[in-house]
Amino acid sequence: MSLKLQISYQCRHFLQFLHSLALPKWLVCARAKIIAIALILLLGVGYIFQTNKLSTSGYVIHDLEKSVISAQNEIQKIESEVAMNQSLASIQKRLPEAKMIPLSGIKYIVVDTAMAKR
Repeated sequence: MSLKLQISYQCRHFLQFLHSLALPKWLVCARAKIIAIALILLLGVGYIFQTNKLSTSGYVIHDLEKSVISAQNEIQKIESEVAMNQSLASIQKRLPEAKMIPLSGIKYIVVDTAMAKR
């Protein structure tokens, strides 16, 4: 036998086997088909809802990441302003507005009483 005839015979034999297969009655009845279709529809709807929920939460996360970046930029801006306002030149510029005068000398008080030593 040629290879072509052998393949043809095997295919015919396999198809006859498939046609002779008998599924259980409970599997081919109308109720089983309705249950299978309902299950497929239920799982499909559940999948769609889960996908929708996941994509929505992805957008929310993206918006929150944007607000975090915005807050970090604002923090950096405020920190640079604080550093600038804490510089000696800035403090000396604001002294006249605060009606403070520069110190001319420091005087220390020496106390020898027992109360101060405790």
